Amino acid sequence: LGSKANKKTIHYLVNAPREETEEYIKNAYIIVNGSKTEKYPVTICEAMKAGVPYVSTDVGIVKYLPGGYVVKSEKEMAEKIDVLTTDAEVYRSLVQAGEEYDVCQKSRTRNKHFPHLHSIQSHTLY
Repeated sequence: LGSKANKKTIHYLVNAPREETEEYIKNAYIIVNGSKTEKYPVTICEAMKAGVPYVSTDVGIVKYLPGGYVVKSEKEMAEKIDVLTTDAEVYRSLVQAGEEYDVCQKSRTRNKHFPHLHSIQSHTLY
């Protein structure tokens, strides 16, 4: 997501090759996840690892992950995207929160932080 002359540009990536997603995420300004069902949102974890804030629906474990907003409606999603594109301080604080937590690097200690998620398998990410 980028801002140019007060216009926001959104790129929708559908069925992007897995080997290219890391680069897409690193170059993103915000990651938006509109999934209706998901248990372990890998894209959100990758965004945190890359220092990219996210806006996501309330799916899986996302409500426990720092570095972004969890929303209940399309309207709220649009509002949070607007906040992230206009408030540099909020943007930086979410980047920092995600990077400090970096769930992707701590997948082996996830059960210590989230014991109720013991049934989720570990994922090796990049």
